[in-house]
Amino acid sequence: MSNAVTWVEVSRAALKANYEALLSAVSENILLMPVIKSNAYGHGLLQVARALPKKRRWGFVVAETDEALLLRRVYPRERILLLSNFAFEDIPDLAAKQIDLAVYTEAQLPQLRRAQHAHIHVKVDTGTTRTGFLPRDLKLVARFLQQHKDIALAGVFSHFADSEGSKSAFTTTQIHRFKKALTELPRPEISHIACSAASLRYSKAHFGAIRPGIALYGLWPSESTKKAASALALKPVLEWKARVLQTKAVPAGTTIGYGRTYAMKRKGKVAVLPIGYGDGFDRALSNTAEVLVRGKRAKVAGRVCMNVTMIDVSHIPGVKTGDEVVLIGKQGKEEVSVEEMAKHAGTINYEITTRIRESLPRIIV
Repeated sequence: MSNAVTWVEVSRAALKANYEALLSAVSENILLMPVIKSNAYGHGLLQVARALPKKRRWGFVVAETDEALLLRRVYPRERILLLSNFAFEDIPDLAAKQIDLAVYTEAQLPQLRRAQHAHIHVKVDTGTTRTGFLPRDLKLVARFLQQHKDIALAGVFSHFADSEGSKSAFTTTQIHRFKKALTELPRPEISHIACSAASLRYSKAHFGAIRPGIALYGLWPSESTKKAASALALKPVLEWKARVLQTKAVPAGTTIGYGRTYAMKRKGKVAVLPIGYGDGFDRALSNTAEVLVRGKRAKVAGRVCMNVTMIDVSHIPGVKTGDEVVLIGKQGKEEVSVEEMAKHAGTINYEITTRIRESLPRIIV
């Protein structure tokens, strides 16, 4: 991308390898429901949708109305499940576009009565205490479905609270609750509860389909999941790159950036990058994170600004304007992982990729 100053590269081969690895972790009758919400965890919604294999793919899973509508325009016949963030008044229109809808509260039912031939996935709250019917409310749902035969029960699903953790007791409890919930509702086309961690760690959670998100992108939900599924290889899909905007030689004692939080101990060289917290490069990375230039690590110097960040390249000969800088990914023998950046920012890998500015170019490589 010669004209871009910062961009994201998405590896088709890595995405395919992760998809195949997840399929290999479940039996051959299990479908895969790839979660590509939040701009495919920052990787690019349409780029990922187009690159994903079709083998045993149920369809796509998203969280926002705009995501579902965009996918429907591009994929007129693909199954699309819209998980949560949609206006209830839009239910009839969404159903008319053959978008599967998550139904998780009684407040949705009046609009469902207005919809024709809706395909719904009833969500059961088995213990995460987010959206979902509590088990005691399922009789109401069963009666509603009995009274409205034109509404298709396309799915019943739930979500785990702690399947990434090292202890399994509560996850096992949720599986039992989900099984009981299935007995209280009509038989759905498909039942699904397993996120990435549960897909890899709990075979009893596979049911009719697994619903992986983070693992699709070659990132582990947690260290305990990585250890538990050590035989499985995941490949990071995303690399984030930028080009040096400017370099300048500065004398010893020069301070850098807002608040003058970084001072040059000796004369050296500073490079300015076209990324900042407005692009998703977290302000918490100030004075801590490292990036790669000419195959070497360079430290963030001073506070990350909204649109630019400075790095100390005094120890790297020949750095010049236009040089490629790797923020996440590999360059030469060095690598900056999403997990490394997350550690510096005091957050999780999910947030690092998801927060990369959506308007930055995503390029399939």
